[in-house]
Amino acid sequence: MGVHLLYRALIAPRAAEEDTRRREWILNTLLTISILLSGGLTISAVFQWLTMPTYQGAPIWAIGGVCATFVALLIASRRGAMRPASFILLGMYALPVGYTAYRWGTDLPYVLIAYALVITMASVLISTRTSLVVTALIGLYVMGLSFLQTRGIVQPLRYWYELPFSLADAGVGVALMVAVALVAWISNREIDRSLTRARTSERDLLRERDLLEERVEERTREVKRLQMEQLSQQYRFIEFGRLSSGFFHDLITPLNVVSLHLERLKNTPGGCVEEATAHVEHALGTAKHVETFLQDIRRHLRHQELKESFSFSEEIQRAVRMLTHKAKKAGVDFILDVPEIPPIHTNPTKCNQLLVNILSNAIDAYADISQTTGCPRAIHLMLSEEHGEITLVARDWGCGVAAEHRPRMFEAFFTTKGPEKGTGIGLTIVKDIVENTLGGQVTVEHPHDGGVQFVIRFPRPLPPCDRS
Repeated sequence: MGVHLLYRALIAPRAAEEDTRRREWILNTLLTISILLSGGLTISAVFQWLTMPTYQGAPIWAIGGVCATFVALLIASRRGAMRPASFILLGMYALPVGYTAYRWGTDLPYVLIAYALVITMASVLISTRTSLVVTALIGLYVMGLSFLQTRGIVQPLRYWYELPFSLADAGVGVALMVAVALVAWISNREIDRSLTRARTSERDLLRERDLLEERVEERTREVKRLQMEQLSQQYRFIEFGRLSSGFFHDLITPLNVVSLHLERLKNTPGGCVEEATAHVEHALGTAKHVETFLQDIRRHLRHQELKESFSFSEEIQRAVRMLTHKAKKAGVDFILDVPEIPPIHTNPTKCNQLLVNILSNAIDAYADISQTTGCPRAIHLMLSEEHGEITLVARDWGCGVAAEHRPRMFEAFFTTKGPEKGTGIGLTIVKDIVENTLGGQVTVEHPHDGGVQFVIRFPRPLPPCDRS
C-alpha cells in the first residue's frame, strides 16, 4: 500500500496525451533514481566527514546541492514543467562529464560512455531531434577540446595513465553501461506497452467495425424486408383495384341468378313441388358460389403474417377463379395439370399473392397479340412434388421477353408495360416470396416456340412440430 502511494506521488504520470505520459513516466523514474543515488552519496559523505579526521572527498554541500536539485526537478515535473525539468536534468549530467573531459582528458574511457548516456537520455526524455542536436554539440566540444589538449593549450591531469587498472575502474565503466542500458530499457518498455495498447485498441476497433458492419447489414436487410412487406401489401391492394371490375362482374352475375330463381320460386304454383325444389337448389348452389368467391377475396386481402397448413392445389384453384374474368376478357384459357398434394405449412396469403402475380403477368403477355393469329392463348399450370421438393411451372405463349430486358425481369419498378397496366414490382414480389418465405428459387426459361416459362421450386414447408 505504501509503495503504491509513493508511486502515485512521485512517478505516476498525469499528462493526458499518450506520448507525453510515457516521457513523463521515464523522467520521474530517472529523477527518483537520481535522488536515491545522490541522497545515498550525501549520507555517505556526511558519515565519512564525521568519522574521518582528514576528509578529502567532494564537498558535502556540493553533493547535497545536487540531491536538492533533483528533488526540485521532480517537484517541477509533478507540477507540469516536464520539458524544462528534462533539459535541466540533461545539463546536470552533461556538465560534470564535460568538466571531467576538461580536467582529466577526453581520452578518459568513462567520458564517451557518460556522453552516450546523456545522448540516450536526450532522445528518450525530449525527442530524437534534440538527441541529434546534443550529439552535434558534444561532438564539437570533444573534438575542439581534444585539439586543444593535443596542441598543449589545455593541460589535463595525466597521472591516471601511470595507475594500474583496478576493479573500481571496471566497476565505474560497468555502472555507466548499466545506466545506459537502464535508460534504454525504460524507454523501450514504455514504447512496447504503448504499442501493445495501440494493437489492442486496433483489434478492438476492427472488432467494433466488423460488428458495426454486421449490425448495419442486418439493419439494412431488416429495412429492405419491411419495405418489401409494405410494397407487397400496397401492391396487393393495387392489384385488387385493377381486378375489382372483374370481381364485381363475377359477383353480380350469380346474384342475378339467385334473384331470378327466387322470383321463379315465388311465381311457382303451390302444387309444383319438384319445380320449386329445383329453383331452391339452383339458388343455393349459386349462393355457395358467391360465398366461395367472397372467401377467395378475403383470403387475398387478409393479414400476411399468418401461417397455417393448407392445400397448395386448392390455392392455385382460388387464384385461377380470381383471374377468370381477366382471362376471359383477354381470350386466355387456363390449362391446369394440378394434382392434389399433401398440405403445406406456410403463409397462404403470400402463396396466393405469388400465384396471382405469376398468372396476371402471363395474362398480360397476350395483351398485344391478336386473337386471330392462331397462336395458343393459354396458360399451362403444372404442379408436382418429388423427394420433398415442390415444383410449379407456369407456361404461356405470349409476347415473351426481349433479350435485353431479361436480366432486369426481377428488378424492382422495371416494367415494359404502360403505366395503366403495371407497376414493375409484381415479379420482384414473386422472387421475394419464393426465396424469403418459401426458401426456394425461381427461374425463367424462354422456349423456342415463344412465350415464357416460370419454374418455381421450393422445399416442402412443414409445421414446426414436424421438423426433424
